[in-house]
Amino acid sequence: MDLDDELRRLFADERLEVAARPGADDVIVAGAQRVRRRRITAVAASGTLAVVAAVAAGVLLTGGHPDAMPPANRYKNTPTSSTTTTTTSSPLTQSSTTRIVPTGTVGGNEQPPLTNEEENTDPTTPSADPPPVLGYPVLGPTGFQVLQLGQTQEEAEATGMVGVPTSETYGSCSEYQLLVDTVHVGWVYFSSSGVAAIMPFEAQTPEGVGLGWTIEQAAAVYPDLDVGFAKANRYAVVSAPGNPGATYRLLVDVDVDQITRVTMQTAAQPCF
Repeated sequence: MDLDDELRRLFADERLEVAARPGADDVIVAGAQRVRRRRITAVAASGTLAVVAAVAAGVLLTGGHPDAMPPANRYKNTPTSSTTTTTTSSPLTQSSTTRIVPTGTVGGNEQPPLTNEEENTDPTTPSADPPPVLGYPVLGPTGFQVLQLGQTQEEAEATGMVGVPTSETYGSCSEYQLLVDTVHVGWVYFSSSGVAAIMPFEAQTPEGVGLGWTIEQAAAVYPDLDVGFAKANRYAVVSAPGNPGATYRLLVDVDVDQITRVTMQTAAQPCF
């Protein structure tokens, strides 16, 4: 017996047969399905990884911040020749566009050059301060209340506005207290002719000039006021409008450039 015959005899031996167990076909089919599902899962996972890698690459290219990319419409309608900023706001977002307007134009229209007068005009330069509006008793043009220039001493004392005399004399004039309702409010000066001058502590002329005015403001009211003389001598004498026989003497504090006292006097008074 040759080798081929021997091998055939051995393989044909019934003892080598293996019987398939019941349900073996189902087991084989289930195994094949599991293999297929694993392959599908692997393919899906590889696709997800590819997407993640693409997103990561985009983040790196934009500076590492997912929101670093500008919105597609941020520079929409942006003119190339403007510097005016238009801002649109909502509770959550804010965007802006910028226009550059060339020098010498407004709204695209050519503007004429400034004249020398316009260039030298400073809109912030304040104008001269107006004089204060006072509420003091009025002195003038003939006297102070019922006390009048030129009254005799007896007439003046009868008004109740003349108090006790002081020890002071000015020229040939005597000084007395000026009273209002028995309150000492200034001085009265008598010459041999009668009341020569009245000097309340607080008073204003009928034109409103009084304490707190500057000498320049008073000069605008009284054209005969010599500003230079007033600042050099600390007083000014001006005519009393409405009474050619009287003048106002304005005492001046040159350190603050303000009038500190107003006196009314006869034009020929011998006191000062």
